[in-house]
Amino acid sequence: MQKNSKTIIENSIVKFDSDTSRFLPISASRERKLGFIETRESDNLSITIKAFESLNYYDLIALFQMLDDYSKNNKKWEYQGTMQIDEESERILKKRTFDVKELCRQKGVSINKNNRRYITNSFERWYKAELIYQYSDENIINTRYIYEYKVDKKLEKMTIIANTNFLDMCLSGGMAMNWGRLVKYKNYYAIGLDIYLQFRSIKYTHGKKTKYAYPNIIKEETLFKHIGVEDEIKNLKHKREKVKKAFQKFEEVTGIKYIYSRLERKWIKESYFLKKQKN
Repeated sequence: MQKNSKTIIENSIVKFDSDTSRFLPISASRERKLGFIETRESDNLSITIKAFESLNYYDLIALFQMLDDYSKNNKKWEYQGTMQIDEESERILKKRTFDVKELCRQKGVSINKNNRRYITNSFERWYKAELIYQYSDENIINTRYIYEYKVDKKLEKMTIIANTNFLDMCLSGGMAMNWGRLVKYKNYYAIGLDIYLQFRSIKYTHGKKTKYAYPNIIKEETLFKHIGVEDEIKNLKHKREKVKKAFQKFEEVTGIKYIYSRLERKWIKESYFLKKQKN
């Protein structure tokens, strides 16, 4: 971890609308698959998501980092005009040039070429993904997350032209996503677990402070699906070991403990469990 990066990481919180996850080409699995395509139905809308290869939770962190910059450094995003999608819709395009070394500092990782490549590769995956909306009236709209992507040979400067309608949609929710906490994990499944718990958290007010409560009870099968072990590991015992390890890492980082009920096949937040025991 880079010196002086601790404060940056701890303050790396961005508002994110978890409902927008249905518009993302994200697969829980760590393993990437070429030719990702998935269709999701929503009311009178069919959403087809295509990508050169599937994106995973590492790429989702890249999106959070992009959203964080867009929300805090909006003046550095240069207006490039609009792109007409149909007679009634258009996309606002803005250009941003990133210092890739600074992106490494923000994540608290060493500024070596491999880490710079990991970051630029994630942005390139977003560039190679697209959305196709098909409405019940058969109107079809094609759009992208990033319309242009360039990086220099030294992997030090990266320029994108992004669809800011998409970025604004992601930021429209009131949920605070602590993406800086995610980069503390060296365990992929712990990242998936933390993302899942943050997405399912409930916002409440305690005095003048806004806080978030994580789910009290989570089914084991749900965790298999959302943290990425479902498709990668077939053995049930090994799946449970990976989930247990993820919860251990989550507790180390957050101080929040979950316990496993083998009888119910559920993970239960310890504070909730002890409260129920007293009653």
